[in-house]
Amino acid sequence: MTGKMELLSPAGSMRSLIAAVQSGADAVYFGASDFSARAGAGNFSEEEMKEAVAYCRAYDVKTHCAVNTLIKERELDAAFKTVSAAYAAGVDAVIVQDLGLAAMIRRAMPELELHASTQMTVTSTEGAAYLKERGFSRIVAARELSLDEITEITNKVDIEVEVFVHGAICMCYSGQCLMSSVLGGRSGNRGRCAQPCRLPYTLTVGGREYGSGYILSPKDMALIEHLNQLKKAGVASLKIEGRLKSPEYVSAVTGVYRKYLDMPQRVSAADMKELEDAFSRSGFTDGYLTAQTGADMMAYGDPSNNAPGVYTDAAKKRASGEILRRVPIHIFASLEIGGRLRVAAYDYDGNYAESEGCETAETARTAVRFEERLREQLSKLGQTPFIADDITVEVGDGAIIPIRDVNAARRDVCDKLLKMRTAIHRAPVREPEKRLKKQKPTQEMYLTAEAATHQQAVALINEGGIKRLYVPKKVADELGGMGGDTEIVTKTADIFRREDIKTERAIVPSVAAMQYYGEK
Repeated sequence: MTGKMELLSPAGSMRSLIAAVQSGADAVYFGASDFSARAGAGNFSEEEMKEAVAYCRAYDVKTHCAVNTLIKERELDAAFKTVSAAYAAGVDAVIVQDLGLAAMIRRAMPELELHASTQMTVTSTEGAAYLKERGFSRIVAARELSLDEITEITNKVDIEVEVFVHGAICMCYSGQCLMSSVLGGRSGNRGRCAQPCRLPYTLTVGGREYGSGYILSPKDMALIEHLNQLKKAGVASLKIEGRLKSPEYVSAVTGVYRKYLDMPQRVSAADMKELEDAFSRSGFTDGYLTAQTGADMMAYGDPSNNAPGVYTDAAKKRASGEILRRVPIHIFASLEIGGRLRVAAYDYDGNYAESEGCETAETARTAVRFEERLREQLSKLGQTPFIADDITVEVGDGAIIPIRDVNAARRDVCDKLLKMRTAIHRAPVREPEKRLKKQKPTQEMYLTAEAATHQQAVALINEGGIKRLYVPKKVADELGGMGGDTEIVTKTADIFRREDIKTERAIVPSVAAMQYYGEK
């Protein structure tokens, strides 16, 4: 990618969405009311999505809707309905984790962009290629990748790569942590992570205590100093984490990143302080991107936000909802004696609107420069998203109309232009594919097992009665793929790496592994 990188900001509420837009975001992402991986955020209802999309379209800001939890069979129809509502509202892309839901979307709404959630744990070219072949236009890379690993994906796979650049990171690979689910029954893959990694623990080995503290709590990520490297790497989109954060936080962080995307330069101490003041867990880390992982990445002393929560006046102003961002338009107006005011406006996206006044122009009783007054009134675009880049007026000698008629025509033409910019034109949703027919249950019952070590595997084989045995590659190699009447199946690495699997079959945990071992 050689063009500009997209700045993608979080919106956990309509206020945060407005703050993101007014602070310079190129795109925003928010959750649908159901099936969002941030269940605790202020996710958007169908009507709220329509309002959000209309607001963003007015400013040429794209919208991405997260429907990125894993979906159970009984929930599939409801999840499809949620995506259909987002599609009808006009969102530009939907972020998903569940491959079944993604397949339904691809067939029923082919013009809706599919983005692969970071919960898919895409860490390699194989994972990106698999998703590209199945209709995804973008992957949200796992947060744990280094710059070299990101570059390998962008160089080898023709798919957009979105990278998290600011905000919370996990103690485990994206999408793979089961700690909250195991300890408290709240699954991160269902949007309900309780963040047990932010709790204190004591480390003991063989009964000996080695220390206590927040030993699983990492600092937040901040890659503000690496924007040029990310651009050279071919990254398409820079993502700010924070759908649970305040509008002021969204405003502050978006504003700082916007500044350095527009004017690449050394990051000032004042701007780093603005980021730290907004939210910080004892500082920031870039350890994953630079491949310098270790103790410096962790917030051992305090896992909570120890920033003062102080925001600059500029950040607070943007978060207040005040319109600071403007869309340039051209305005043309003409007026002749005996005729009505005609006003036309057009933007740089090809939208064009016209309006006509109600009053008939008369001849002024005294000498007056009505052209200047007309231009002045047409420039007063107030609470619209527009700013007049150029105003051309043509007024016949002595022609004049009441100012209220000028104002009415200006409001009307702006309303029409805004409706054009926010209009939704979508093909109808196709019927989702019919479900696969359930197979008749087999009459044969058999036993399978999984072993972690060579000793366990041998014991299970010797026990007999095991039809299939799943073992790691090292154990499969030691067994030589032989288990007598027991079939040996290699269990591939949880986080994908290229392995030389010698058994006929493999059990795989990721889209990358499905791609790489596809012939098995």
